[in-house]
Amino acid sequence: MTAPRGPQPFSGQEKRLRLLAFVRQDSVVRVDKRVEDTAMTWPHLLVIEFIAAMIWSLGLFVISALFNAPLQDHSNVDCTPNPSKAPWYLLSLQELLLHMDKGLAGVVVPTLWLVFMAAIPYIDRSREGIGLWFTNEVVLRAAEGWPERVFRGKDAVRSFYEGFAEIVGRDSVIEDLIDAGDVVVTRMRAHMTGAQSGLEGEMRFTQVTTFRKGKVVLAEFFWDHQEALEAAGLSE
Repeated sequence: MTAPRGPQPFSGQEKRLRLLAFVRQDSVVRVDKRVEDTAMTWPHLLVIEFIAAMIWSLGLFVISALFNAPLQDHSNVDCTPNPSKAPWYLLSLQELLLHMDKGLAGVVVPTLWLVFMAAIPYIDRSREGIGLWFTNEVVLRAAEGWPERVFRGKDAVRSFYEGFAEIVGRDSVIEDLIDAGDVVVTRMRAHMTGAQSGLEGEMRFTQVTTFRKGKVVLAEFFWDHQEALEAAGLSE
Protein backbone atom coordinates (compact mmCIF):
# COMPACT_ATOMS: atom_id res chain seq x y z
CA MET A 1 0.00 0.00 0.00
CA THR A 2 1.49 3.33 -1.05
CA ALA A 3 1.50 6.31 1.27
CA PRO A 4 -0.95 9.09 0.33
CA ARG A 5 0.56 12.20 -1.23
CA GLY A 6 -0.04 15.78 -0.36
CA PRO A 7 -1.11 17.36 2.96
CA GLN A 8 -2.23 14.88 5.59
CA PRO A 9 -4.21 15.56 8.83
CA PHE A 10 -2.94 14.53 12.23
CA SER A 11 -4.18 11.33 13.81
CA GLY A 12 -7.86 11.61 14.69
CA GLN A 13 -8.43 14.36 12.15
CA GLU A 14 -9.10 12.25 9.05
CA LYS A 15 -11.62 14.74 7.72
CA ARG A 16 -10.66 15.59 4.15
CA LEU A 17 -8.74 18.84 3.86
CA ARG A 18 -8.49 21.24 0.96
CA LEU A 19 -5.11 22.81 0.25
CA LEU A 20 -6.55 26.25 -0.51
CA ALA A 21 -8.21 26.31 2.92
CA PHE A 22 -4.88 26.46 4.72
CA VAL A 23 -3.42 29.67 6.04
CA ARG A 24 0.18 30.40 6.84
CA GLN A 25 1.65 30.32 10.32
CA ASP A 26 4.40 32.56 11.68
CA SER A 27 7.08 33.32 9.11
CA VAL A 28 9.75 31.08 10.60
CA VAL A 29 12.08 28.70 8.79
CA ARG A 30 13.82 26.16 10.99
CA VAL A 31 16.42 23.55 10.16
CA ASP A 32 16.36 20.21 11.94
CA LYS A 33 19.86 19.18 13.04
CA ARG A 34 21.03 15.83 14.23
CA VAL A 35 23.08 15.54 17.41
CA GLU A 36 26.21 14.56 15.48
CA ASP A 37 25.91 17.75 13.39
CA THR A 38 25.81 20.01 16.47
CA ALA A 39 28.85 21.80 17.91
CA MET A 40 28.49 22.98 21.52
CA THR A 41 29.34 26.56 22.45
CA TRP A 42 31.54 25.24 25.28
CA PRO A 43 34.23 24.21 24.76
CA HIS A 44 34.36 24.31 20.94
CA LEU A 45 33.50 27.96 20.24
CA LEU A 46 34.65 29.67 23.45
CA VAL A 47 38.09 28.04 23.41
CA ILE A 48 38.71 29.27 19.85
CA GLU A 49 37.50 32.77 20.75
CA PHE A 50 39.72 32.83 23.86
CA ILE A 51 42.81 31.80 21.88
CA ALA A 52 42.05 34.43 19.21
CA ALA A 53 41.64 37.14 21.88
CA MET A 54 44.97 36.20 23.50
CA ILE A 55 46.80 36.28 20.16
CA TRP A 56 45.26 39.66 19.32
CA SER A 57 46.20 41.10 22.74
CA LEU A 58 49.76 39.80 22.49
CA GLY A 59 50.11 41.32 19.03
CA LEU A 60 48.81 44.65 20.34
CA PHE A 61 51.41 44.66 23.15
CA VAL A 62 54.21 43.88 20.68
CA ILE A 63 53.15 46.68 18.31
CA SER A 64 52.86 49.11 21.24
CA ALA A 65 56.39 48.25 22.36
CA LEU A 66 57.92 48.63 18.90
CA PHE A 67 56.15 51.76 17.69
CA ASN A 68 55.39 55.01 19.48
CA ALA A 69 51.87 56.39 19.36
CA PRO A 70 51.53 59.37 16.94
CA LEU A 71 51.00 61.91 19.68
CA GLN A 72 51.54 65.64 19.18
CA ASP A 73 53.40 68.03 21.43
CA HIS A 74 52.13 68.93 24.89
CA SER A 75 49.07 71.14 24.81
CA ASN A 76 49.55 74.88 24.85
CA VAL A 77 46.73 77.08 26.17
CA ASP A 78 47.98 79.94 24.02
CA CYS A 79 47.82 77.95 20.79
CA THR A 80 44.75 75.95 19.79
CA PRO A 81 45.00 73.79 16.66
CA ASN A 82 42.59 74.90 13.96
CA PRO A 83 40.49 72.94 13.42
CA SER A 84 40.67 70.30 16.14
CA LYS A 85 39.00 67.30 14.49
CA ALA A 86 36.56 65.05 16.30
CA PRO A 87 36.59 61.25 15.98
CA TRP A 88 35.54 59.96 12.57
CA TYR A 89 32.00 59.15 13.65
CA LEU A 90 31.43 62.79 14.63
CA LEU A 91 33.47 64.36 11.83
CA SER A 92 30.51 64.94 9.51
CA LEU A 93 28.55 66.65 12.28
CA GLN A 94 31.51 68.86 13.10
CA GLU A 95 31.89 69.89 9.48
CA LEU A 96 28.22 70.89 9.44
CA LEU A 97 28.74 73.02 12.54
CA LEU A 98 31.52 74.90 10.76
CA HIS A 99 29.26 75.98 7.90
CA MET A 100 25.77 76.56 9.32
CA ASP A 101 23.76 77.43 12.41
CA LYS A 102 24.30 75.17 15.41
CA GLY A 103 20.62 74.32 15.82
CA LEU A 104 20.26 73.53 12.14
CA ALA A 105 23.44 71.45 11.96
CA GLY A 106 23.06 69.69 15.30
CA VAL A 107 19.31 69.00 15.38
CA VAL A 108 17.37 69.66 12.18
CA VAL A 109 19.69 68.13 9.59
CA PRO A 110 20.49 64.93 11.56
CA THR A 111 16.78 64.43 12.35
CA LEU A 112 15.76 64.84 8.70
CA TRP A 113 18.49 62.42 7.65
CA LEU A 114 17.41 59.74 10.15
CA VAL A 115 13.76 60.10 9.11
CA PHE A 116 14.75 59.79 5.44
CA MET A 117 16.80 56.64 6.10
CA ALA A 118 13.90 55.07 8.00
CA ALA A 119 11.49 55.93 5.18
CA ILE A 120 13.54 54.38 2.36
CA PRO A 121 11.86 50.92 2.61
CA TYR A 122 8.46 52.61 2.24
CA ILE A 123 9.58 54.88 -0.61
CA ASP A 124 11.40 52.29 -2.71
CA ARG A 125 8.64 49.81 -3.63
CA SER A 126 10.21 48.71 -6.90
CA ARG A 127 10.43 44.98 -7.55
CA GLU A 128 13.53 45.45 -9.69
CA GLY A 129 16.29 43.10 -8.66
CA ILE A 130 13.99 40.44 -7.17
CA GLY A 131 14.84 36.96 -8.39
CA LEU A 132 18.38 37.72 -9.52
CA TRP A 133 19.37 34.18 -8.48
CA PHE A 134 17.20 32.81 -11.34
CA THR A 135 18.27 32.64 -14.97
CA ASN A 136 16.01 34.17 -17.60
CA GLU A 137 15.16 30.68 -18.85
CA VAL A 138 14.38 29.23 -15.42
CA VAL A 139 11.72 26.49 -15.36
CA LEU A 140 9.71 25.34 -12.34
CA ARG A 141 7.71 22.12 -12.27
CA ALA A 142 5.15 21.90 -9.48
CA ALA A 143 4.22 18.67 -7.76
CA GLU A 144 1.55 16.36 -9.12
CA GLY A 145 -1.95 17.68 -8.45
CA TRP A 146 -1.00 21.35 -8.47
CA PRO A 147 -3.43 23.45 -10.57
CA GLU A 148 -0.65 24.57 -12.90
CA ARG A 149 2.36 22.28 -13.33
CA VAL A 150 4.94 24.24 -15.33
CA PHE A 151 6.15 27.82 -14.86
CA ARG A 152 8.68 29.43 -17.19
CA GLY A 153 10.68 32.64 -16.71
CA LYS A 154 11.58 34.76 -13.69
CA ASP A 155 8.21 36.44 -13.28
CA ALA A 156 6.23 33.21 -13.45
CA VAL A 157 8.53 31.42 -10.99
CA ARG A 158 8.47 34.35 -8.58
CA SER A 159 4.67 34.42 -8.73
CA PHE A 160 4.57 30.70 -7.94
CA TYR A 161 6.70 31.09 -4.82
CA GLU A 162 4.66 34.07 -3.64
CA GLY A 163 1.41 32.15 -4.13
CA PHE A 164 2.89 29.07 -2.49
CA ALA A 165 3.84 31.12 0.58
CA GLU A 166 0.35 32.61 0.79
CA ILE A 167 -1.34 29.19 0.59
CA VAL A 168 1.03 26.94 2.50
CA GLY A 169 2.82 29.49 4.65
CA ARG A 170 6.44 30.06 5.57
CA ASP A 171 6.50 27.96 8.73
CA SER A 172 8.63 25.23 7.16
CA VAL A 173 11.23 22.85 8.52
CA ILE A 174 14.14 21.57 6.43
CA GLU A 175 14.35 17.91 7.36
CA ASP A 176 17.19 16.98 5.05
CA LEU A 177 19.44 18.72 2.54
CA ILE A 178 21.70 17.02 0.00
CA ASP A 179 24.27 19.14 -1.82
CA ALA A 180 25.36 17.26 -4.95
CA GLY A 181 27.21 20.11 -6.65
CA ASP A 182 24.97 21.62 -9.31
CA VAL A 183 21.92 19.85 -7.84
CA VAL A 184 20.52 20.44 -4.35
CA VAL A 185 17.78 18.21 -2.89
CA THR A 186 15.79 19.75 -0.02
CA ARG A 187 13.27 17.71 1.96
CA MET A 188 10.82 19.94 3.80
CA ARG A 189 7.85 19.76 6.15
CA ALA A 190 5.22 22.49 6.38
CA HIS A 191 2.75 22.82 9.26
CA MET A 192 -0.67 24.22 8.36
CA THR A 193 -4.00 25.05 9.98
CA GLY A 194 -7.39 25.04 8.27
CA ALA A 195 -8.79 28.55 7.87
CA GLN A 196 -12.39 27.46 8.52
CA SER A 197 -12.16 24.04 10.17
CA GLY A 198 -9.19 24.80 12.40
CA LEU A 199 -7.80 21.34 11.74
CA GLU A 200 -4.04 21.03 11.78
CA GLY A 201 -1.99 19.06 9.31
CA GLU A 202 1.43 18.64 7.82
CA MET A 203 2.63 18.56 4.24
CA ARG A 204 5.92 16.96 3.25
CA PHE A 205 7.53 17.60 -0.08
CA THR A 206 10.96 17.59 -1.71
CA GLN A 207 12.42 20.27 -3.94
CA VAL A 208 15.15 19.48 -6.45
CA THR A 209 17.03 22.62 -7.54
CA THR A 210 19.47 22.63 -10.44
CA PHE A 211 22.08 25.38 -10.72
CA ARG A 212 24.14 26.66 -13.62
CA LYS A 213 26.92 29.18 -12.96
CA GLY A 214 25.48 29.91 -9.54
CA LYS A 215 21.90 30.56 -10.69
CA VAL A 216 18.78 28.40 -10.66
CA VAL A 217 17.81 26.94 -14.05
CA LEU A 218 15.35 24.28 -12.88
CA ALA A 219 13.25 23.74 -9.74
CA GLU A 220 11.10 20.63 -9.33
CA PHE A 221 8.70 19.68 -6.54
CA PHE A 222 7.83 16.10 -5.59
CA TRP A 223 5.55 14.54 -3.00
CA ASP A 224 7.62 11.34 -2.98
CA HIS A 225 11.18 11.78 -1.70
CA GLN A 226 12.50 8.71 -3.50
CA GLU A 227 11.09 9.99 -6.77
CA ALA A 228 12.88 13.29 -6.18
CA LEU A 229 16.19 11.49 -5.56
CA GLU A 230 15.79 9.54 -8.80
CA ALA A 231 15.07 12.75 -10.68
CA ALA A 232 18.26 14.25 -9.25
CA GLY A 233 20.27 11.18 -10.24
CA LEU A 234 20.73 10.12 -6.60
CA SER A 235 19.56 7.13 -4.61
CA GLU A 236 19.37 6.23 -0.97
